[in-house]
Amino acid sequence: MGDEQFASLCTDYLKHHPSRHFSIRYFGHALPDFLAGFPPYSGQVALKELALFEWTLRDVFDAADDHSLTMEELQQIPLPNWPEISFRFHPSLRRIQLSTNAVQIWKAIQEQQENIVPESVNSPVEWILWRQNLNSYFKPLDLADSLALTALMEGQNFTQVCDILCQILDADNAAVGAARLIQQCVRDGLMSASLFPRTVK
Repeated sequence: MGDEQFASLCTDYLKHHPSRHFSIRYFGHALPDFLAGFPPYSGQVALKELALFEWTLRDVFDAADDHSLTMEELQQIPLPNWPEISFRFHPSLRRIQLSTNAVQIWKAIQEQQENIVPESVNSPVEWILWRQNLNSYFKPLDLADSLALTALMEGQNFTQVCDILCQILDADNAAVGAARLIQQCVRDGLMSASLFPRTVK
């Protein structure tokens, strides 16, 4: 944006969203929506999504702690229990959908690289963000992983998740895809051990 336009943005934001909390931590909570609805910023979608991504990272870092499920614990689940098993997730997990290259812009800023031109992507991309210990992470999801993750986060069991994936995959690949996603979630520290395991009736 440059210093001058950023200063104008701050002034405009202050007029519409004065600080109402003793901690500055929460001051920017309305910035993504403000950028989406207040001219001249409303025409810059990447700017709004950059603010959303940055704010979500803040939420991820400040989220509650919890013990993550380990691969060793996952491997201890008896095979007959798998059809009815369901999972809970780490409190830091967040999901956002972006229609621009905002994440690439953010990376370039962090690494002090040359400016990247904001542009739209072919179709919106879902990103997950989470924290392990004191480190924050993020990555995109494809359609199958997004569907499976939604089902898992809703508390649906392994069989139900496979049924959902059968909408876009054959039965064998659906089971493999669901198992692969669960294993990757465990490796990434996304699964919570404190509420594990349970079954959905």
